[in-house]
Amino acid sequence: GDPTQDGCAFHVDGLSALFDEFKRNGLQKEISEFDVEEQDGVPWTVFYVVAPDGLCYWFGERQPAVQG
Repeated sequence: GDPTQDGCAFHVDGLSALFDEFKRNGLQKEISEFDVEEQDGVPWTVFYVVAPDGLCYWFGERQPAVQG
């Protein structure tokens, strides 16, 4: 299929450290800035990496639920 329509998600701990490791190891493909997304009422701090073949990888770290 079309790799730009596919990808993978990774739930991680230490999202900032992972981002820094990617940069230290020379990843030069598109790296998004950190963003906050909500999935099923749960906030996630996330960033995306698009691989040379167009696959999109989502890296997210779960955040504490907002009390309201």
